[in-house]
Amino acid sequence: MRQPRGSGFLQRFLDRHGEGVHHLTFVVPDVEQAIRQVTELGLTLVSTDLAHPPWRETFIFPDAVHGVVIQLADSSVGYPPVEELLATRDRDPSWVPNNREGTDPTWWDFMWDVEPGPTATLRSTTLRSTDPELSRRLFHDVLGADVRQGDHGTEYLWHGRVLEVLPADVAGIDRLTVAGSPVSTVRIGNATLVREDA
Repeated sequence: MRQPRGSGFLQRFLDRHGEGVHHLTFVVPDVEQAIRQVTELGLTLVSTDLAHPPWRETFIFPDAVHGVVIQLADSSVGYPPVEELLATRDRDPSWVPNNREGTDPTWWDFMWDVEPGPTATLRSTTLRSTDPELSRRLFHDVLGADVRQGDHGTEYLWHGRVLEVLPADVAGIDRLTVAGSPVSTVRIGNATLVREDA
């Protein structure tokens, strides 16, 4: 999480809706294939851009089923290890995934001048869904998650990342569970950030 700077899409979102979770991002092997599959599910896609290989993307419009923007993207370049990114301030934006619309390819530079705070690691995201079967088709069938039944809902897993989907009458992000947070509970709009051991 970060405080937006300037007049980008995050600031516009906050100005319109107040604080809250803006989107979930899924990096997929082939965004064009994902677009075809998502379209077959009847979900609405917006702001599709396939002409910039370092970051091709589309967005599932926040609907009554999930209540949050879901970004799907692929990239012709891979993510370097974090250690490599932090080893130097000198960066060549062409060797990391980057959005064509980004006006400041060095947006992270301010972090060099900020004293590091406590580190927190996202363990899981909990999403309320008004159509758990459509959620299963999206997250498992299209996005390739492994599936297991959780205590309260269905858990979708990708390489150690967990998205728990709860059946609900109102859609949206319910909870972000983190390890290492200095506080036990924080409200972020309609969602709650919860420390794993709280």
